[in-house]
Amino acid sequence: MKISTYATVFEALHQAQHFAPYDPYFDAFVLFHPGLGHPASSASWAPTLPILLDTKIPVICTGYTEFDMQRDIDWVKEQGGGEVDFLLEPGENRFRSLRWEVNDLDPGDVSAGNWGVWGFRGKRYEADSIHFDALGLAKFGFRFDDISSRSINPRKAMAEVAGAAYLAFEAVETTAQAGFAAYMVAQPTAPLKATFSQVASAPDDATAASLARSNHSLTIVGHKAYIFGGEVGDGKVASNDVHVINLLPEETATEQAESAYALLPALEIGSTGGEKPGDRAGGVPVGRTRHAACALNICVAIFGGVDADGQVIDEGGNIWLFNTAHSAWEVLKPKDASREVPEARADAKLFEHQNCLILYGGHSKSNGAPLKDVWHCSYADRIWTRLPDSPEPSLNASFAAGTLHLLTYASATSNLSGALHSLQIPPSIDPALPPSWTGATFPTNPLTPAPAPRIQAGLLPITTGHGRFYLLNMFGSRLSSSAKSSSEPAALDPMTTDAPTQFPDLWTLQLPSGPAPVSSGSVTTTSKVLDALRPAAIKDAIRGAVKADTGTHGWAEVIVLPPDLTAMPSGISGKVHPGPRAGFGCDVLKKGEGAGKTVVLWGGLNAKGEREGDGWLVKLE
Repeated sequence: MKISTYATVFEALHQAQHFAPYDPYFDAFVLFHPGLGHPASSASWAPTLPILLDTKIPVICTGYTEFDMQRDIDWVKEQGGGEVDFLLEPGENRFRSLRWEVNDLDPGDVSAGNWGVWGFRGKRYEADSIHFDALGLAKFGFRFDDISSRSINPRKAMAEVAGAAYLAFEAVETTAQAGFAAYMVAQPTAPLKATFSQVASAPDDATAASLARSNHSLTIVGHKAYIFGGEVGDGKVASNDVHVINLLPEETATEQAESAYALLPALEIGSTGGEKPGDRAGGVPVGRTRHAACALNICVAIFGGVDADGQVIDEGGNIWLFNTAHSAWEVLKPKDASREVPEARADAKLFEHQNCLILYGGHSKSNGAPLKDVWHCSYADRIWTRLPDSPEPSLNASFAAGTLHLLTYASATSNLSGALHSLQIPPSIDPALPPSWTGATFPTNPLTPAPAPRIQAGLLPITTGHGRFYLLNMFGSRLSSSAKSSSEPAALDPMTTDAPTQFPDLWTLQLPSGPAPVSSGSVTTTSKVLDALRPAAIKDAIRGAVKADTGTHGWAEVIVLPPDLTAMPSGISGKVHPGPRAGFGCDVLKKGEGAGKTVVLWGGLNAKGEREGDGWLVKLE
C-alpha cells in the first residue's frame, strides 16, 4: 500500500486532473468525520461537494456521534439538490475507536473517533438502449452503436446528442432551401488568424537571473507561466531560480493576493514547511540550458540539459519536479535501479500523458548524435519503459490527443517535401503490445505551400474548438547548408552571415478531426457520441463523401492581424510583433478565455543574435 499526502484542497488537484480519469468501480473517497454540516466547516465544503458528486465515485464518511453523522447527511441532502444516491445507511462502525472522548467544555458531550459510518455518491441513472441514427446521418459515413449504460442520464444525454445532431441534420437537409449547409461545408478550415500582444518586458541586467534569455523553458501550470534555465548574457547558463508570471492578474486579484511576477529561489521540498518529503527529497537541480520540460499535474517536470560547464547532465533517469503548491523542488527517482533508463541527453522533448511522462529524442551525451528513442515514465510506479523508436530523428516534436507527432524533412536545406510521423500512445503501456508509428508525407511547392525547414522553433498543439486540432509551427532558425543531414541540422549564425537567419512566420498543420485530447478529462458514453457529432468531424465526413479536400495534414500560413494599439498596457516597449526569433520558451494557455488557442512565449534570440527579455500572447482564431 502507498499513502501520499497533498497539502492542498481537493479542488486544486481535481482542476489539475491529478486523479483523472476517475473509476467508479475501483476508486473511492473516504472522509473521516469531515464535519460537512458543522457550522464552522460547511462553507469550506460547499465548493467540494459538487465535484465529488460529479465523479460518481462512492464517498464513505464517518462521524463522531449519531448527531454529528445525521447533521452531515442532512447537509448533503440539502446541498445535493436531489442528485445524491445514498449507498450505505448510517450506523455504528464496528471498527470505531474504543476510546471515548469527553468535551472539556461540555462534560455531557461524549464521542468516539469514527463512531459511525455512512456513504453516498452522485446520482446515477438507468438508461435504456438508444439508437441515434433516426436522423439519417449514416448516409454521410457516420456509424452509431446502440448505447446502454448505467452511468448517464438518458434525458441529458439524449438532449445533448439530439441538439448536436439536429444542427448537423438541419445544416445538410435544408441545402436545397437555403444553401446553408453547402456554405458551411465549403468554408476552408485554414488559414487561421493570429493577434499578438506584448504582456511584459524585462531589461538585460547582465546577471544569471536575467529574464533576457534563450534556450530556456516556459511551462504553464494553471494560470501561471514558469520560466526556468536557459542562457543569459555572454552565453552563461542562467541560475536555478524559477520566474513566475501570472497570466490572469486581473481575475486572480480578487480571489487572493497574487503578484503579477515572482522570483522563486531554488528550495528543496520539505524546507518550506507543511510537507514531509520522504524519498522525494534530493536537493535542487543545477542551472541548465537545452533541457526538456512540461507540466505534470501541479508540477513543472524537468529532464536533462547542459550545465554551466557545457557538459550534458547525467542524472540517471531522474526527473526534477517543481511543486508549484510549495514552490519547492522534489525529485522523481527510478524505483528499480536495475531497469534500463534513458541515457543522458540535451535538446529532448518532454510531454505529459495520462499522469505520466513521454520523453523523446534529443542529442546523446556520449557522442552528440541525434536520438530517436521514445520513453514512457509512470509517475505512480516510477518506472521507465522504452517504446518503439521513431523512423528518423527530429528536433521538431509535439504531443496532441494522446499522439506524439514529429516533423521531418527530406533535406536539411530543401523544403520540397516533408513528413509527419505519429505514434498514438495508449493510456496504459503493455510491453507485449507496443504502439506502432504511422506516417504522412506532404509535398511543398508553390501550389502546396509549407514552412521551410527550421529548428529552435515552437511546435505546439492548438484547437479552435468544435473538434478541430492543429500543430502550430512558429518562428525558428534557418538551417545552415553545412548541416551533415536532415537529422543533424545546424542553425545559421547571425554573426557570420548577412542573410536572414530566422523566420517571423507561423504555420498550422491540420490534424485529423476527432475526439478531444484524452487529458481533458474522463471519457464517458455521452462524450464518445458527442465526439462523433463534433462539427469538425461532421464537416470532414461530408467533404470526404463528396471527394472534397478535408484539409487534413495540410499546411497553411497563419494570417497576422494588426494589433489594437489602444489596448496596449502602459510600460510596454511599443513593439507590435516579436519579430524573427528562435530558442524561445513557449506553451499553450490551459485556463481562462482563449484556453487551447492562445500561446504564451518568452525570450529567445533575435535576428541579430541578441537575447530578448519580453513576453507575448498569440491569440489564434
